[in-house]
Amino acid sequence: MAPPTHPAPGSRLARAWQALSHSLSHSVPWSLPEPLALPLAALLAATAGAATVLSFAPFGLAPVSVLALAVFYQVLRGQGPRTALLLGWLFGLGLFGCGVFWIRISLNEFGNLPAPAANILMVLLVALLALFYALAGWLIRWLEPPAGRPSWVGPLLVLPGVWVLLEWVRGWLFTGFPWLILGTGQVAAPLGGLAPGLGVFGVGLAVAASAGLLWRLARWGGR
Repeated sequence: MAPPTHPAPGSRLARAWQALSHSLSHSVPWSLPEPLALPLAALLAATAGAATVLSFAPFGLAPVSVLALAVFYQVLRGQGPRTALLLGWLFGLGLFGCGVFWIRISLNEFGNLPAPAANILMVLLVALLALFYALAGWLIRWLEPPAGRPSWVGPLLVLPGVWVLLEWVRGWLFTGFPWLILGTGQVAAPLGGLAPGLGVFGVGLAVAASAGLLWRLARWGGR
């Protein structure tokens, strides 16, 4: 049997083939303005941080963290250093504000601390911990290669590297606060199978790399 060939030029099928090829080669599956307007970027950053909590117990929706990080990376695209710092901090506020809010209950009911003082301490703790993600946002923007370099470097190298580095630092700096580490939300998920060999930070690296890959696939054909 002869191999299939393209339709003969001039035929109706040939014109349809050319139109389809042109359409596919110029399509952008996910086209968003870069940078996003600050109000929208701020809302998405805080929402992505809050949504990441769903990947941990008792919810166990492990894929949410991959999607949330992909959204956060898109939010950072094209932003200036100061804006990236702010957006990272808002991500951290969403993450810790929803993930460790119960600390005020422990301080108040079991530590016998007055409710106003417990609330103030919780807010301060959340605001301080969010600084790790402010630094993450700034570093991601600072380390990304300039325009014209391979578009996979940022999402597949910079994002995972920065994320896991700061999670590792957060685990020991000032005695450490290793709660809400990405890898711990993947215990019952397929990526959790990497834990025996790579540890919790290796799993977190895989989560962040998956988020970068998801972003890259969604933007394939775009910038």
